[in-house]
Amino acid sequence: MRVFVFISTRDREVIGFTTDQEGGNLPPGYAPWRSAAEGGAVLLGGGDADPVIEAVSRDGFFLAVGGYEEELPIIASIH
Repeated sequence: MRVFVFISTRDREVIGFTTDQEGGNLPPGYAPWRSAAEGGAVLLGGGDADPVIEAVSRDGFFLAVGGYEEELPIIASIH
C-alpha cells in the first residue's frame, strides 16, 4: 500500500498517514498539513496486523503522535 506522510503545521507532534496524495482527508483540526518529505510517500506492508494499514484501510487515514524527524524511520517492510 502506498501511503503519503504529512505533518500538522498546527502541532508538529502529529503525523498523518493517508493514501490521498494531497492529504485532503486528514482531520481539519490539525490543518494545515504539509508533506513530510520530497514525494512524501512510503510503502507499507507487513500484513493485516499492521495498525497503520488497518486504520488507513478502514478510516482513510492514521494519525501518530510523537514528532517529526527529518529522516522518518522504516515503519514496516514489504516481504
